[in-house]
Amino acid sequence: MAITLNAKGTSTSSFIVGKDGTTITQGGVISPPADTDLTIDLDAGKTLVVGPTNISGVITTSNNQDLHINPSTGGGQYLFLNENRWPDSDGTSNQVLKTNGSGVLSWTSTGSGSVTDVSVETANGFAGSVATSTSTPAITLSTTVTGVLKGNGTAISAAASGDITTALGYTPVDKAGDTMTGNLIISGDGQMLRPRAASTAGIPGLRIEDNTGTRTLEVLSLGSTASSAYGAAAGESIIVTGGAGALKLGTNSTTRVTIGSAGNVTIIDPSSGTALTVGDNSTTGKTALAAGGFTLGIGQQWESGAAEIWTSKNTRIGTTSANFLAIHTNGTERISFESSGNIAAGVDNSQTFGTSSRRWSVIYAGTGTINTSDENEKTEIEELSAAELAVAVRIKGLIKKFKFKDAVALKGTNGARIHVGVIAQEVELAFILEGLDANRYGLFCEDTWEEDGETITRLGVRYDELLAFVIAAL
Repeated sequence: MAITLNAKGTSTSSFIVGKDGTTITQGGVISPPADTDLTIDLDAGKTLVVGPTNISGVITTSNNQDLHINPSTGGGQYLFLNENRWPDSDGTSNQVLKTNGSGVLSWTSTGSGSVTDVSVETANGFAGSVATSTSTPAITLSTTVTGVLKGNGTAISAAASGDITTALGYTPVDKAGDTMTGNLIISGDGQMLRPRAASTAGIPGLRIEDNTGTRTLEVLSLGSTASSAYGAAAGESIIVTGGAGALKLGTNSTTRVTIGSAGNVTIIDPSSGTALTVGDNSTTGKTALAAGGFTLGIGQQWESGAAEIWTSKNTRIGTTSANFLAIHTNGTERISFESSGNIAAGVDNSQTFGTSSRRWSVIYAGTGTINTSDENEKTEIEELSAAELAVAVRIKGLIKKFKFKDAVALKGTNGARIHVGVIAQEVELAFILEGLDANRYGLFCEDTWEEDGETITRLGVRYDELLAFVIAAL
């Protein structure tokens, strides 16, 4: 078939390229003059072929120009691509192309619609229902399968026990009473929680241990049989640690109570942080309470067979092996209450009953005091000298009556009673006048001490010796 390329129209700017039977060879360029059209005009029913038969041809533009394919103007002319007729207008914004099924494309606006009906098919183990299916459907899915579900990618069904074991890789424990054996690892660092073996002391419980098994915490519950291994009675519960570790109890991320491996119990005062320890004293091994560097102990401390309450300051009170109640200070017995009811000094003739600054007000007794006068207890036994007898004569004339100031302050002048005796300062002067030192004689006493930063001296006499001294001069 010959292809003729003719310039359309009668304008002088149009021209004809080729004649009937003319062929444009590959590589040829058709360049119409400026401001002219290039028209390819074929007979009705004929086709423009680009390239040889069965070989694709390409129509391209050069110099980055657009390629326009426009039907002739005047109306009723269309662009056909692959026998599909395209619209001859641009359409409006947001319109889309549609086909009539016979190769005719046209522009149309997108429409809107609504759900007309929704249903759920009952199949493959699923069922369901739909509410308001014709407007805003709410779909509820259900299944007729009971128990644990399994799926095969298409349908679901009830899982058997073997299916669960296969999926988990181990046999699960049923909460209804199945028995679990082995260890349950609950931490990536090797800590384990496991049931306590019933064969261990025959006590059921739980055991938490480290990866070496040397540090453990066990929670045990005794049945009808007591446990000698733990010193627990039947029906009691036990929390016990293994190894040398302590058991600590706390609140608010803070340790409050510590039970040491030796059995000591330490309680922390939350306000001061002071620790109170109950248990064996670290030095003596006796049961004690310790806090703030001070220890109060209960139990035998110094004397075998004794029941004592004692302190770290070497003081104690308790019964002795002779059934005495003894009080100790500085590690020494000071006073004891004998089983007969007598009160005795801790050490014979070594301590006073009261001091010069801490006197007893009155001593009530059925008889007078007994003073040691055994010759075997005395030395340098002599007769009184002339000077000493002269002092005795002077003292004889010094006996007066008086009232004590503290009694007057307490009872008033009329209430305070009158006493008879000597004035210690005058007794001292009597010795001085005879060339003697009163402090060398036991009948005269002078005591000095510090009180509130002040030095205090108080004089006194032993009337039993003073009267014997005066009698010698009669």
